Amino acid sequence: MKKIGLSALEIRRKEIKIRRLEIYATLAEWKKDYFEKGIKRPMQDRCALETEDAHLALELHRTGDAANEETARRQWKLKNTELRHLKAVLEERGLHELIELAIHRHEAALRAEKEGGT
Repeated sequence: MKKIGLSALEIRRKEIKIRRLEIYATLAEWKKDYFEKGIKRPMQDRCALETEDAHLALELHRTGDAANEETARRQWKLKNTELRHLKAVLEERGLHELIELAIHRHEAALRAEKEGGT
């Protein structure tokens, strides 16, 4: 199956998720160091990381719908490409009746989906 690359928005969202995990790991290490070794860190450092995490969480939330739309669009393109390829293979083999049946079933499914409100 052909792969279609991630959009800039999807890449950014992945970067945000990784950075948030890094922040979480850093804060956990600092807590461990405090309880096991008595190492204290300035509260300003912790607050800076928590603030960064909050801003990243907000950006992740705000970009969620757009990223979902891009993902759906990319998946649609991939499916469309695969369907065109499959149709060409079926035509090569003279299976026109199978193509017509698939088109008929697809149209019926679309009608049912539309009538069902989903």
